[in-house]
Amino acid sequence: MSCNWVIPQSELTGVIQNISLFESYFCYDSCQLIMPNPTNGLIIQYGEPSFYSFDGITFNRFPMVYFALASISKQSMLLRCHGEYKSVLVIFKPGVLYNIFKLPLSECISNPIVDAKEIIQKTVYQKILSIVEKPPKDKSIINEISKVINRDFTQPTTYSISCKATKLLIAKEGKLNIQQLSSLVNTTPRTLERKFKYEQGTSPNSYARLVKHHSIIRDIVTLNRIDWLDIIVKYNFHDKAHFIKDFKKITGFSPSAYLNHSHSLDVETRIYF
Repeated sequence: MSCNWVIPQSELTGVIQNISLFESYFCYDSCQLIMPNPTNGLIIQYGEPSFYSFDGITFNRFPMVYFALASISKQSMLLRCHGEYKSVLVIFKPGVLYNIFKLPLSECISNPIVDAKEIIQKTVYQKILSIVEKPPKDKSIINEISKVINRDFTQPTTYSISCKATKLLIAKEGKLNIQQLSSLVNTTPRTLERKFKYEQGTSPNSYARLVKHHSIIRDIVTLNRIDWLDIIVKYNFHDKAHFIKDFKKITGFSPSAYLNHSHSLDVETRIYF
């Protein structure tokens, strides 16, 4: 599987943060490592794959087009496919999924994906389906899908408290505690904790931790030279042991092992939600 095209950030508006097209024209097994990310995605899988497995949950490819909403990725996961297939991956802006679909992500804790057919309005679903069933010959397919989503899933005029909190945590790279966060969104820690967990599927502290490690992953795969002590200080870890233990719990790798593993993979096999 290879990523054929991604719409530039400057061309995106509304509720979409990123949208990309993945294609495979050969019958072979494909495995992608999906690293933790504090965002949600819409997966549109089509073509003729014999199976499609997301974090160990396998779906038979009937009908020929499958829609799924992936909830917040709390740890590294594997996406496996076999056969000739294409995928459009839509990443929503952090925190907006509850505002768009009124889907409490607390219901998705035991399952990383939800059948989008049960959530997306039927008319919108049919519009996207019509694009995918007879896809354009060029990569304008994701432009068409982007237009439908941004037109029919309009930007919420009033953000929920939890949505505001996610934006703040991302802006501060997860370095806010519950007291600081609740003060910034003008509510009590108890109210924020309850609403955040119901709407976003995790607690503010767990989300902050996820944001922190997502930022760390971004740093270690883009920096030419890594000073682990700088990372430890920058992200407020007590010591090296604390950093290694926390990083491994989220990603499944120690920091150095992850770095070695990441460098050994082709670019298209690393997906960052």
